[in-house]
Amino acid sequence: GEERVPTSLAKLERLHNRVVEWVPAQPASVEDVIELSKSNYPDLEIGEDLLEDLCRSTRGCLRRVAVNLYKVQCEASANMWDRVDLA
Repeated sequence: GEERVPTSLAKLERLHNRVVEWVPAQPASVEDVIELSKSNYPDLEIGEDLLEDLCRSTRGCLRRVAVNLYKVQCEASANMWDRVDLA
């Protein structure tokens, strides 16, 4: 869907004119996912194996990464865990 955004917004000329340059989003790297987990959940240690698997399974889609990190945090909180990994 992202590739169709410029065409869709062209119908809304005033909005379309405000975009200086159309740059497609790049998938998140494992390093991005690690930084996101540390900044959003500093009190929860999430294993690098889990973060690598999460990045791979979401194909680097940050929205999906964020949603799944939230689910991991909720599960950890419910079970009073301070560390989570794949093991």
